[in-house]
Amino acid sequence: MSKHEHKRQIKPQIKPWLKRVPNCITLARGMLIFPITFLVLGTPLEAFCGWFLFFVACVGDHLDGYLARRWQAISMFGTAFDPILDKILVLALFLAVLARGGVDISLLPQKGGHGMSVIAFLCASLIVTREIIVSGLREFIAQKLKRSLPVTKLAKYKTVLQMMGVGGQSLSIGALDGQRIVWFSMLADAVLLIACIITVYTGWTYGLQAFSAAEENGN
Repeated sequence: MSKHEHKRQIKPQIKPWLKRVPNCITLARGMLIFPITFLVLGTPLEAFCGWFLFFVACVGDHLDGYLARRWQAISMFGTAFDPILDKILVLALFLAVLARGGVDISLLPQKGGHGMSVIAFLCASLIVTREIIVSGLREFIAQKLKRSLPVTKLAKYKTVLQMMGVGGQSLSIGALDGQRIVWFSMLADAVLLIACIITVYTGWTYGLQAFSAAEENGN
């Protein structure tokens, strides 16, 4: 074996303090929830700042996972808390946008509108409902059956689409308040609709898995 090949096989030593960084990023994302919701309810400029903080929190979602894998710092805290934080972020922003603009009585976004379209509101409501139900199923499986539901790649993609869709609603209704760009609002609605379809589908598959697991254990 050559010296070059030997060096490649030796894994670099990760400093202990670096392994705390992913969890610190996760905690920092959690601390952004309140300022995000507070700013979205303010002026258009403040709402834009709130959207930007939400964007930073979403980037942090991928950064903490990447660093945890790269530095071999995957922890029970990060594994349990990170997906819960994703749900809270999406839910908090959805409620803030709803509180700011309400719902327009129109199926699709209209010029001059100030709230969510009926389509966007229904999609966001289904997403929130699904996340609550699946969280309950995960808790049931973990506590009663001592098992866990694996997170699929499709479920990870739906999280990204949820963030894009709800973030788009925040920009459309908050930062562009009074100057809504219809095509942008329709694009945000379309992303939210796709996210909703995938969210409901993955929720259905998780439900089937939970039902099968309960049957196997006689519950």
